[in-house]
Amino acid sequence: MNKFSKEELEKFWNKEVKAEKPFFDAPSTLYYRRREIDLFKKWFGELYEKKLLKTDCWNESRNTRILFWAARIGARCSCFDISESNLKDAKRNMKDEGVEIDFRFGDVRDIPYPDNSFDYFYSMGTIEHNPQFEQSIRELRRVLKPNGIGIIGVPRKFPVFSLERYYVFKLLNHFNRFPYGEEIHFSQGDFEEILTRNGFTVLESSSIMLLPFSLRAIDVTLYKHFPHWCIITRPFLRFFEFLERHSSLLRDKGGYLLAMRVMK
Repeated sequence: MNKFSKEELEKFWNKEVKAEKPFFDAPSTLYYRRREIDLFKKWFGELYEKKLLKTDCWNESRNTRILFWAARIGARCSCFDISESNLKDAKRNMKDEGVEIDFRFGDVRDIPYPDNSFDYFYSMGTIEHNPQFEQSIRELRRVLKPNGIGIIGVPRKFPVFSLERYYVFKLLNHFNRFPYGEEIHFSQGDFEEILTRNGFTVLESSSIMLLPFSLRAIDVTLYKHFPHWCIITRPFLRFFEFLERHSSLLRDKGGYLLAMRVMK
């Protein structure tokens, strides 16, 4: 059995969605959302009437709801996911948010849209979950219009403040206990070379989530079970967000999500 087949990945993510409570109002999620908005404003610019594709709708069903923000400021948004359960929850949240998004079932290795469809794409934390990530990159390039811009993010191999995340992942993955399945980590140089090899021009790089991953995990856990106790994590989150906003060196090298701005 190929655990990376479309059918097996759909089963896996349907199971994970049902096991995971939403945490879009957790303090660390709101921090994450603000940093995503910063990236959108800096690297995309004007979104009004632009066609924007997002890979996977985990954020829209459980996490930052970033695509709903983009839709509210006028972007023409589309999103696909390999999990029908994830799509169902994202569509329900979309109605609550009062926006319109084209949600479709699909695999990032075989994106369900025609060539040259989008002005922009946003893919943060999607392609690293299967070993055919280069096929996913080629698919993202295929659906992007000529001179279109993409933001693509993956876990950084050795993040400054989240080094424990990399080793915790290795340990949990060894015992098949990591909750989000397989995950490939990349160094900045390796990822830039992979993107270039598959036809993209890399314009610039940065990172988001400049905080210890243990702080993120504690905050989300508290939010799900004892939300009032998030008062403990808020001062630490404010400190790391201050660092991320005011230190370009730490921002570019320290976050555990490596982000690249690319052009077709």
